Amino acid sequence: MECCVIYKDKRITCSQGDNLLAVLRNAGVFVDAPCSSNGKCGKCKVRVYGILSDVTESEKNLLSESELKSGVRLSCQTKVLGECTVTATADENSAMGVCEDGVSEPFPIKPSVKAVNIQLKNASLENQISQYDNLKSSLLDAGVFSDDIPLGVIRKLAFIKRESDITAVYRGKKVLDVFEKNEDKKVLGAAVDIGTTTVVVYFYDLKTGKKLDVKSALNPQRTYGADVISRIQACMQDSENLTRMQSDIISLINSMCAEFSRENDCTVTDIHDFTVCGNTTMLHLLCGIRADSIAAAPFISVTKFGFDIPSQELGLNINKNADVRIMPCISGYVGADITSGILSCALLNKTSPTIMIDIGTNGEMALSHDNSIISCSTAAGPAFEGAHIKCGTGGIPGAISKVWIENNSIKFETIGSLPSVGICGSGLIDAVAVMLECGAVDETGRLCDCDEVDEWVCQYLNDDESIFYVDREHNIYVTAQDIREIQLAKAAISAGVLTMLDYTGIPLENVGEICLAGGFGAHIDRENACKIGLLPKNCADKVKVVGNAAGMGAVRYLLNDASYSDCVKITEKSKYIELSSSAYFQEAYMEEMMFDTDDDF
Repeated sequence: MECCVIYKDKRITCSQGDNLLAVLRNAGVFVDAPCSSNGKCGKCKVRVYGILSDVTESEKNLLSESELKSGVRLSCQTKVLGECTVTATADENSAMGVCEDGVSEPFPIKPSVKAVNIQLKNASLENQISQYDNLKSSLLDAGVFSDDIPLGVIRKLAFIKRESDITAVYRGKKVLDVFEKNEDKKVLGAAVDIGTTTVVVYFYDLKTGKKLDVKSALNPQRTYGADVISRIQACMQDSENLTRMQSDIISLINSMCAEFSRENDCTVTDIHDFTVCGNTTMLHLLCGIRADSIAAAPFISVTKFGFDIPSQELGLNINKNADVRIMPCISGYVGADITSGILSCALLNKTSPTIMIDIGTNGEMALSHDNSIISCSTAAGPAFEGAHIKCGTGGIPGAISKVWIENNSIKFETIGSLPSVGICGSGLIDAVAVMLECGAVDETGRLCDCDEVDEWVCQYLNDDESIFYVDREHNIYVTAQDIREIQLAKAAISAGVLTMLDYTGIPLENVGEICLAGGFGAHIDRENACKIGLLPKNCADKVKVVGNAAGMGAVRYLLNDASYSDCVKITEKSKYIELSSSAYFQEAYMEEMMFDTDDDF
C-alpha cells in the first residue's frame, strides 16, 4: 500500500511500513542520526502527526512524556502506516558552530594553477596558423609548454579575435581556460575539508593568494551515523546508500560553491583548482568507492588517494577542465586530514618531539621525532560531539560550553548566552572535571550518593536516577552512563598517546609541544582536559590549539605547489601503529579508564 509523508513543501511517496528516518533522508531531508538507526542515542527526533506505528520501548526510554504527548517521535523507530505530516526535525534552528580558523606555519604563495598574459600571433594568407597552434606557440614564447588543450578550451578559441591579448590559465602542461584579457575574469581555487561531522570550503584568489570567503555546514551523511563505521555499515546493508551519501556530499559542496559565486561577483567556472582532505572513509564516500575493507582487519583501504580526478567525473560544478586534487592518506584510519594537519603544522620540521592530536568522532594522532612520524587512530567514539550523551548536543546556540565552581555553586555558560538546550563536548569535559573536583565522581567513574559528598553538592545530585544536574531549571544533566562514555573516549586518546611514546622510547617530559587540532580541540579548557586524563597530566602548558589544521593544510596544498612533494614525504616517513593488536595499548587503556583524583583541585 502506498503512503504519503508530508514535510514542508515536499510530498514524499513511500510504502506502508517504511521506516520514517529512511523515508526522510532518501528524500533529502536531513535528520541527525548519530547511532545509525539503532534507537540508542535519541537524537533523530521529529514532530509528526498521522497514521504511525506504536511508540516503541526505546522511545519510551529516550523521550519524555511531554515530548510524546506533543507528537515527538524517534524517526528511526517509527514506521509509516498511512498519511502523516512531519512539522519539524530536531536539527531545525540548530546551526552548529563549525571551526573554520586554524594555525599554519608560513609558506610561500606559489599555486600550481597559474595565469599568464600572452598575445596571439597574426595569421595571414602566408601564415596559415590555426588558433590552436597559435595558442601553443604563444604560450611557448611565454615559457609555458603545453601539450594538453581540452576540447572546451579549443571551442572558446573560436570566439577570441586573432592578435588578441589573452589570459591563459594552466596547470603543468594542461590549459584550463582562456579568455580575453579585457574580460578581467577571476582565477579562483577552493580547498575543502570533509569532516565526519562538518564540511568547510575555503575560497582563494589564485593570482594574489588572498582568502575571499569560507563556507561551512554539517555533513549531511551524519543521518547515516555519527562515525565512519556506521556509514560503512549503512553502505554494506544497502548498496544504494553509497550512491546517496556520495550525492549528498557532492550536492552540499556544489551548493556552497554556488552560494560563494553569488555573493562574490563571479561564476563557479572561475574555480580552476580544487583540493580536498578528509579521513580515508570520507574520501571513499566522496568518490563513490565502497569502504567495507576499512571496517574489518587488517583495515586496508581500497586506495590511499594522493591523485587527481577530473571535476566532471565527480559531478562538481566548477570549471570543467579543473581537477579535484585529493590529498594522500597514511592508512585506513589515519587519513588525508591528518596528512594535511601534519603539513600545516610542519611536524617534520620540528626540532623536538611533537604530538598532534585531532579529537573528533575518531581520535587520530601523530608523533614526530628525528624526521619521522608515528601515527595511530583510536575508536574514541562521538561522545565529545554530543552523540551517545543523554543531554548531549553539538556546538549549537544554547549549548552549555563551559562549567565551573564558584562559591560552592555550579556555574555555566551557554553558546550565545541563550537558555540551555543541552551540553556540548567542551562543556562535558568541564562538567566531569567539576564533578571530580567536588567529589561527585570517584576515581572509578562512579557517581557518588548524597551521603558521600559535601552538603552543597547534594542539590545537584539525584540518587534515584544517578544523574548530576548542570542546569536543573532546564533539566540538563550528566548521567552515570555519560561518565562511562567519557571514560571510554578519554582512555582511548590518552592510551594512544602513551603507546606512541612507548613505541619510540620518548619520555613525556621530552615532548616539546602538543598540537591540539579540530573543532572540539579549539574550544576545550586545556587544564580540565588534563584533569580528567584526556590529555597527558601536567602538560597544559605544552598544548597549542591549532584549530582546523586539516583545512589549513588543504589551503596550503592549494596555494603552494611544493606541498604535493611535502605530502609524499610525510606519507613515506610515517609509520602506522595498529592499536587493536598492541598489548601495551590494551593495558594502558584499562589504566587510563580511571580518573586521577589525587590532584589538588
